[in-house]
Amino acid sequence: MGEDTRSSETGQTKFAVLKRRNSKTQIQHAADSVLLVFDNIDDPRTRHCDYPLREILLIAAVAYLCDAESYEDLATFGRAQIEWFRQFIPLENGIPSHDTFRRIFILFKGQHYGFFS
Repeated sequence: MGEDTRSSETGQTKFAVLKRRNSKTQIQHAADSVLLVFDNIDDPRTRHCDYPLREILLIAAVAYLCDAESYEDLATFGRAQIEWFRQFIPLENGIPSHDTFRRIFILFKGQHYGFFS
């Protein structure tokens, strides 16, 4: 079994534990709190975008906590858990692509935020 497969399985296991150990109400409260914080982050994009920054950041944060290590991992995790995420955010345009995650974090990196390299 390759390292990428083990990492993916570990992330899915962590996610399953998160869902099992917390009630929907607890998770909703946590998601609402995190989204309030994300709403206070200035969006570095200057044009109209299909994906609200708060949605991108919530997906990325949960995926990162579940061992996502790349932009591809963020998009893959989001697609795998889209129905779960839709309990908390609309995702009207679905899950952003790995390129969208990359562009956002490159913009943040230019502003001296440290996420993925």
